[in-house]
Amino acid sequence: MVHADRLRANCPNEAWQVHNTSIRGFCMLRTNSISHAAMISTSHSNEPGSHPGLLYSPADLARLRADIQQYGFGDLPGALSPGLLEALQREAESRLGLALFAEQSTDLSYRARLTSLGTTAAALLNGPEARALLRAVFAEELTLSESISCLTFYGEGDYLGAHLDQPAADCAVTILVYLAARGAMSPPSPDTGLVLRVYSAQKPQGEDARLIIPTRPGAIVVGRGSRVWHERPQLLPGEQVVALTGCYRRSDSPVAPVQSGVA
Repeated sequence: MVHADRLRANCPNEAWQVHNTSIRGFCMLRTNSISHAAMISTSHSNEPGSHPGLLYSPADLARLRADIQQYGFGDLPGALSPGLLEALQREAESRLGLALFAEQSTDLSYRARLTSLGTTAAALLNGPEARALLRAVFAEELTLSESISCLTFYGEGDYLGAHLDQPAADCAVTILVYLAARGAMSPPSPDTGLVLRVYSAQKPQGEDARLIIPTRPGAIVVGRGSRVWHERPQLLPGEQVVALTGCYRRSDSPVAPVQSGVA
């Protein structure tokens, strides 16, 4: 059985640094071979073909604030409206062929496929609803660091080791948007990769995660990823995850220069 302060049943990343090894390039690999998606304005109301955006109640928001205060991360299960989730899933499927394989087994270890944000994903993460959510949680203005935000595909055997999101100035806050999660057993295996494990401000040394957030389509995870260690375990046979990662900087923070490749 997985031990944690809290295991939630109704509900990760991803540009980072451990010690002196930066994999900020994990979300930047695409820049050498893939044209970056054009940004579009976000409006989910009264436009033909648009979709309702984020769905959460004041109680959901209060719980999210409390979890972030206690654990450094929290989630909003079912936060994406069905229409928006479907649109994001279609866009992700269309971008699967653009995804680049990334793997590293030294220092911070990881394996996954990733590509740049599509227009719908970029509009969501850079739009007024996401910024309003972050403002409500953190009481400050935050701006998407698009150059280190990405679309990630995890399949069998893929994983992301324990890490802090880096550079911290460009990733003061992290949003994960789960678009797909397949292959979960019932009850889930304690070794499943369909979870985000959240630790503390100290690098984990074999201790249990303080919080385990199951990966569920339509959920949004919000956290202080540059302060609190977190990881995605290796996915088991038949498991798949598709997720958006948005890194946000404080609006008064300078924009760091873009670097390509995994350092």
